[in-house]
Amino acid sequence: KREAWRVIRMTPRNPTGYGLLVLPAWATGEWRLASFIAGRAKQAGLNQPAVAMGLAYTFGRTGRTDEARAIVNRMDEMARMGHVSALQRAVAHLGLGEEDEAVRLMGDCLRAGCVNPSLFRLDPVFDPLRTHPGYAALTR
Repeated sequence: KREAWRVIRMTPRNPTGYGLLVLPAWATGEWRLASFIAGRAKQAGLNQPAVAMGLAYTFGRTGRTDEARAIVNRMDEMARMGHVSALQRAVAHLGLGEEDEAVRLMGDCLRAGCVNPSLFRLDPVFDPLRTHPGYAALTR
């Protein structure tokens, strides 16, 4: 954590430090920390799809749904005009609790070959989908 904060202090517009901090916070359920980190990334003006995914997921999971919805809408629009990974969009929608859309996008990602299905079984981000009917088919 100390090293990640050092990276952020040295290069606040580089998403690496934020990613190093927010992913473990998600995995351990430290939502207050995740929300703080997401707020700092937003203040830094980071707008890469990976950062947008993190912001939307964190804001959605911490009740900041208006902010999360705005980011998800922007990501969906960017996907129509350019390239935003279906996986990134799936995680963003999952943050808002939109499980059906997340599973649909995860399926798109698998069909495109952009991820190994074991990621869906192993990554705690996808824990909310464990009981979703379409999730089992994706993880086989």
